[in-house]
Amino acid sequence: MAGVTWWVLGEHARKREPDEIRLRLPSTGLVPLELAATVLMLPATLWSLDLDVGPLVNLIIPGTQRYFLCQVLLIVAGSLLLSHWFNHPRRHALVLEQLGGAMDRPALERALAALGRAAAVRSAGYVAAVALASLVGTRIVSGLLGHTVMVQRGAGLGTEVLRGVVVTAAIMDFAGEWRARRAHGALAAAWPEHRVYAIDPTLQMLAAAKIPSHARGAHMRALLQFFGPWVPVEILVPEAQAAEARALIESRLLPGDAEARVGAEAAAGDDGDAR
Repeated sequence: MAGVTWWVLGEHARKREPDEIRLRLPSTGLVPLELAATVLMLPATLWSLDLDVGPLVNLIIPGTQRYFLCQVLLIVAGSLLLSHWFNHPRRHALVLEQLGGAMDRPALERALAALGRAAAVRSAGYVAAVALASLVGTRIVSGLLGHTVMVQRGAGLGTEVLRGVVVTAAIMDFAGEWRARRAHGALAAAWPEHRVYAIDPTLQMLAAAKIPSHARGAHMRALLQFFGPWVPVEILVPEAQAAEARALIESRLLPGDAEARVGAEAAAGDDGDAR
């Protein structure tokens, strides 16, 4: 699963054009998996409260094919919903305009919506693969140990699989920052960013300004998405250019001023066309 995670988390930068717009995968994070587990644990929770849901508890037993099928259906539904929520085309389009100037907003939002749908499907496949790895691993270990009853009692390798996914993301973040420091020397944090869809446009804007940059913790945050506010992505730049980078990002991303700037650039463009 570590190899699949490495491939998925690094897909956004693979064979990418300098100004190409992509969404980091998984665009839903691992949230659909957590949501599915919570919903499927509801019958057992109600049964523990002495509610008469015994038949439902016996119907959805962790480790069974029926449980996995329900889990996949919930993952797909959750991915379609959460990918749109975490990467809403209107908010994403606003960030792109703030960072890159006035654009054709309706066309941009339609393109971002299509991009989001494709990312949601691919993210659902990845999260379902994590769930499948947990199921298959549990059955293999159970068969080797001769304790098949552990599957029916809900024991499994889900925690170990998730731990492997998280460790892979942490290693990728560590390796990426090490390469950035090796290439550019001492780095300083110029800007914290919590919106995953805003990370790459910010890096592209800095690159256009000839400021090398690196997003610390971006892979880990891609796994956590909205539910990882304790893992902010820090935009790192060379120490000598930190003040310049911070001023540039602030001028583009701070509320109010940025929206006014986009409107002014759009008006200027219309005046130029009129001439």
